[in-house]
Amino acid sequence: MTNKPNAIIEPLNRSYIGLMAAGFVVFSVGLFAAPDRVWSSWLVAVAMLLGLALSGPVLIGIVRLCAATWADRIVPVAKSTTVVLPVAALLAILCVFGSSTLYSWANMTPEHVSAHMAPKLGWLNLNSFIFRTILCFVVWAIAARWMFKKDGRGRAGVFMVLFGFTFAVFSFDWLMSLEPEWFSTMFGVYCFAGLFLSGVAAITLVVFRSIHLGSMPELPTSVVHDLGKLMFAFSFFWGYIWYCQYMLIWYTDMPEETSWFATRMTGSWATLSYLSVILNFVAPFLILLPVTSKTNPAIVARVAGILLVGRWLDLYIIVTPTAFPDMPPIGLWEIGPPIAVLAAFFWLMSRKLKTVKLVV
Repeated sequence: MTNKPNAIIEPLNRSYIGLMAAGFVVFSVGLFAAPDRVWSSWLVAVAMLLGLALSGPVLIGIVRLCAATWADRIVPVAKSTTVVLPVAALLAILCVFGSSTLYSWANMTPEHVSAHMAPKLGWLNLNSFIFRTILCFVVWAIAARWMFKKDGRGRAGVFMVLFGFTFAVFSFDWLMSLEPEWFSTMFGVYCFAGLFLSGVAAITLVVFRSIHLGSMPELPTSVVHDLGKLMFAFSFFWGYIWYCQYMLIWYTDMPEETSWFATRMTGSWATLSYLSVILNFVAPFLILLPVTSKTNPAIVARVAGILLVGRWLDLYIIVTPTAFPDMPPIGLWEIGPPIAVLAAFFWLMSRKLKTVKLVV
């Protein structure tokens, strides 16, 4: 097995760098031209990149708890996603500077809010928000590193418990508090479903690209099948959680809960919400339903691409209606930063995997 010549590999890396630079330029210009739009887009990009960074340790934790030896071949790739975690932390810190634009609670005081909102300001204030964010990133970095040092279900179990709690806190702080009077006890699970589904898709694309470039041996058909089954199963899980959250809020019909869906299920936002369901659940489910599809690397790779687009749209629908409830803005400000962070993910992964032994 020989590596592809640098004439093929280097242009890809230059493309990634170009997309990252373009995305940062769009963000910088948008701070002056359209701050509301670009800060919302930046938050989407941060949430997406963080999910990709954490997806590797989460996948390893799950397969270790399940004693799934089929995943041994992709574990080195999954471990490498943590190289993106420091970048996600830096982008999150940058996002704090837009907190007064993104979060209404950042400008509230107990004397000038409703009785329903006043108790929440003990939790939703900028100092505690920053402290919890830093604590989450520290826990993820240390716990993942600790889990990687030794195989076994014990360490994997501890990591998954820590991850589950801290990621729920992060999701409540960074995403649910965009509309601080709204709440959902299922929101943390919903965000986890999107994180894991998009993470498996991204890891799958990295694996297939490594095989194409000759730095990783061909996967047995059974492993391709398992990757396809994993995306198939978690697309169904995402759809199940989406439906459960929507159905329970619709059924109870409490104004403080229904307001969130009322915006996202009317007008043009409803069209995008249904499209998100199609991209994250319906299309992957139907495409990967046949066994022959799950064992075909080309089809599995295309479904992975669909899921990454679906993840962006899912986060866009979570974040953007807060500032633009009437009409979804779609343009350079919304597309530039997410494309840049995706390019950053694949570029960092390609650099990291040069130093990792991928032959198992």
